Amino acid sequence: VHLIPKGRLFIETVPDGAKIELPEIWDKFEQGISLPAGDYKVKINKPPFPVEKRTIKINSGKDTRIKIDFNFYTEPVTNMKFKYIEGGCYGMGCSDKNFCKPDELPVHNVCVDGFWIGVYEVSQGQWSKVMAANPSAFKKNLNNPVEKVSWEDSLTFIDKLNKSHDNAFLFRLPTEAEWEYAARSRGLSENFSGGNSSKNFCRSSENSSSPNAVGTKEPNYLGLYDMSGNVWEWCFDSYSPDAYRIHKRKNPVIKNKSSYKVVRGGGWYSDIENCRVYNRSRWFSGSSDSGIGFRVVRAKKK
Repeated sequence: VHLIPKGRLFIETVPDGAKIELPEIWDKFEQGISLPAGDYKVKINKPPFPVEKRTIKINSGKDTRIKIDFNFYTEPVTNMKFKYIEGGCYGMGCSDKNFCKPDELPVHNVCVDGFWIGVYEVSQGQWSKVMAANPSAFKKNLNNPVEKVSWEDSLTFIDKLNKSHDNAFLFRLPTEAEWEYAARSRGLSENFSGGNSSKNFCRSSENSSSPNAVGTKEPNYLGLYDMSGNVWEWCFDSYSPDAYRIHKRKNPVIKNKSSYKVVRGGGWYSDIENCRVYNRSRWFSGSSDSGIGFRVVRAKKK
């Protein structure tokens, strides 16, 4: 009798404590479970993250080791990379009294639920995969951020992306409160997304004459790139100069009939002051400009 050795399966999750199931077998999963060679369906559940489903191949006499990091997600159509930002509360608004503008005040406490946000601004290559076109003025590199897209254009892109996914999570523009929370690495007091010096983090008129490939400056503490400079980024909110006086505390967002929408972060032609994480600006929702792009949020449907 020739016995065929089984293989062992190990699954590490970040964060740990996930519920791991092998729906096709009776045995309860435990690290190092011995399984005959073959393909196995695995279901991994760790709220509030989406359920992860995979097919894993087990080889005879060998260990299979899988690591699943729920904090990161790669969207399969565009290959956009997302980072999970744990929800929390912070003091939204300008804390640098030398530069504060009236619409950046008062500092007020807001709380946001957890969400995934694009590690990079949406690139021209990613836009083209969904829209089959490239509206950008600077087309020399598909890794450059897409620009010359209006607020409405960004919503069209996101709507098409959502139609290719059928689950409890959706893509959308970040709210202004989410954008600042992410740019400030969950509420740190700093002038630029990554620190108080613009040199390492900001792509502005001081060092650029056009947009540059995404991710070529240093990231902030959360690993997010280009939230100061490169291109302005559309937010979901309508612009209101009094937004900070009327925000709700929980998941604030300004939705009104105004045609002016919030843009944040500054762009390649902006001065340093406009690249501050506190700076707020507005553009007509139908406008497109070579200095405006966007990044995408992924969140649970409500």
